[in-house]
Amino acid sequence: MNAQTLANVFAGPRLEGLSTQLFSLADMEKTANLAAAQSVDGARNLVGSLVATAKDRLLDVPLMDIMLGAWTKIAAIQEYAIGDKLISDETHKFMLSEHKVTSKHSPKIELYVHDSKVSEVVIEIALTLIVATTNLMIRKGRILEVRLSGCKASGKLSCHGQTLLEQESTELEFPARIKLGDGIVIPAPLEISVA
Repeated sequence: MNAQTLANVFAGPRLEGLSTQLFSLADMEKTANLAAAQSVDGARNLVGSLVATAKDRLLDVPLMDIMLGAWTKIAAIQEYAIGDKLISDETHKFMLSEHKVTSKHSPKIELYVHDSKVSEVVIEIALTLIVATTNLMIRKGRILEVRLSGCKASGKLSCHGQTLLEQESTELEFPARIKLGDGIVIPAPLEISVA
């Protein structure tokens, strides 16, 4: 099974068709001139194919990376990165009951023709994951394995304050056990002292 990414959340609708919402008519005309396209429609087709390529890169963000980033910020999990738990050879099981992970990303698409920048747009990606009971296997300050019992996702893509796509996914499939090689380092909790 391939890793689940943002592309799995936004599967189905085609972002390439939204190029006219992302780039202005002036951007299309400039693209047509620089690319020696025969018409603005020709430039739209060109920009549409570029947006399709950019979409693949924008949405190639593994959902497990987003979840791990959120989990390593939880203070109770950060306790495994200090003291006896950090130096112990024992593998600890940390259970998370059903919970929500939210994430926002703001990647941009830059439109270039023959090394001349025509325009850029920022795509706002808002993601909500509803994660079922999850067990994290932790040793020596690292998450070594994730045992995930289920995950649903919803998300929204927007640009210039306008919603481009809004998706609710069905249950996303993850392997029952996800081994993380040498593990994901858990940062130690911050210590704040007041003098």
